[in-house]
Amino acid sequence: MTVAEYDRIELVFVSSTNRVVLGMTEERPYVAGSSLDLDEDFRRKINTYIDAARSGHAAAVYRVNGDSRTHGVDIVLYSRTRPSDVVLHLIERVNGELAADDIRARWESIASNDIGVDVVEHALVTESLRTVGSDRRAALMWVVLIGRDGAAGVQVEHGDGSIADVAASDGLLALLSEHRHVSVRTGRGAWLSGRILIENGQDYTCRFSTTDLPEWMPLPGAPRRPGRVGSARTI
Repeated sequence: MTVAEYDRIELVFVSSTNRVVLGMTEERPYVAGSSLDLDEDFRRKINTYIDAARSGHAAAVYRVNGDSRTHGVDIVLYSRTRPSDVVLHLIERVNGELAADDIRARWESIASNDIGVDVVEHALVTESLRTVGSDRRAALMWVVLIGRDGAAGVQVEHGDGSIADVAASDGLLALLSEHRHVSVRTGRGAWLSGRILIENGQDYTCRFSTTDLPEWMPLPGAPRRPGRVGSARTI
């Protein structure tokens, strides 16, 4: 993807802090002294995103996700190389001139060497919160990945005490796979187990391991004892 597609919004999601994130990706490299086209494309793209934020598009996303509250908008540029000074200046202008509208902008590197386990785990928490929604007392996401096999599940306890299984989203599964890949790259192990427990709104505990398999967690493909875990989705 490139920001040359300035007439559409690539990515919209609600962060763990209840801010709407409007994301854009630039796969072309920024090269010093020769990024005039990329600079102009970004200028047009970010203006499209600003218009979307101001027009109420962000509030519409909150309604889709079951949360009518609005806590601002983050416009994020993802790229593998550091943006040009022109692009970074435009980002700073947004932060300075649109602060009163609670609209922020930033750049995040997606270069493989810049993505660590902590970044992936933060994204996992964000996606887990989005997956379970706001109508809940608590929620548990669990995962086990060994070799090419794996499974993941999500259970939600609602306010009335009922418990329901929620399908793991494609985004959650992709992030879990990325967690394992980063662990392999950094020499932490070739498999992964873990869980995220969400309680009291957005308070959470996050535990992952590349060496231990908790006793309550099933091996991929093994029979699951009733009442121990929720329905799983194979990865």
